[in-house]
Amino acid sequence: MSSCPSIQDSSEQDSVSLSSFQDQPYSTFHIRPQDGARCKIILDTDNPTQIEYPVGKEFEFCIGESESLLSDKIEDILLSLKVGQKERIAVTEGKEDRILKLTVTLCRFENCIPAYQLTNEDKFERAKYYKEKGVELFKNGKNEYAFRRFCSALKLLISMLPRDKLPETISGDYDTLRAQCYSNMAACQLKEESFDFVVANCSKVLGIDPNNVKCIYRRAKAYFCLKKYELCKNDVIRGLKIEPKSKTLCDLNKSLHELKVA
Repeated sequence: MSSCPSIQDSSEQDSVSLSSFQDQPYSTFHIRPQDGARCKIILDTDNPTQIEYPVGKEFEFCIGESESLLSDKIEDILLSLKVGQKERIAVTEGKEDRILKLTVTLCRFENCIPAYQLTNEDKFERAKYYKEKGVELFKNGKNEYAFRRFCSALKLLISMLPRDKLPETISGDYDTLRAQCYSNMAACQLKEESFDFVVANCSKVLGIDPNNVKCIYRRAKAYFCLKKYELCKNDVIRGLKIEPKSKTLCDLNKSLHELKVA
């Protein structure tokens, strides 16, 4: 799947370029990119350095696909630019906290179809894409950016409600994907030690899938870190009934015994 799913065909309203307006004053450049827009941009810098994007030549950049502090900065600037405009940005990166200065030029862009105009089938496919991308980012240690993708997926799924209006083609997989998003958000939050949110999101998963051992463990671990040992013990017992040889649950159970939580 492409990095910018469900991009609509070019139109006078949503697809603009520098060449199409070259004989008109900047005051007529009233359209700006929106979230999800596929942009053609150029980055220039006076500091010769290795960055994750090409320098001095046009390339495609999709708003909403950020995976670094630099791409966060570029996204923020592009949302404020009109075609042909440029803006300077500065970002601190690397272990040496070096300051990287760049000029971002917006050459042209094509806006994505907004979520409210998508069919439920299209929303579901886009939500799957965000979830899969989030899993990839999580595996690569990009916890914050993974969490963003899971949130984006969940927002699309929530916008598809009510449940009884879903097409039969996706109704069977809807709850599974929703549970995966809540579960993956909880995994991110556990790494960030946001334990109350871990409990909340795991509880939502268990309301959909009561035998989800991963979420039983994550909630138990969050309870343990919150010093709610009785609630932790209840989840450990529950999880071990389903998966008696679970190493993570056995280890947590051992920790409870060391604290003499009977």
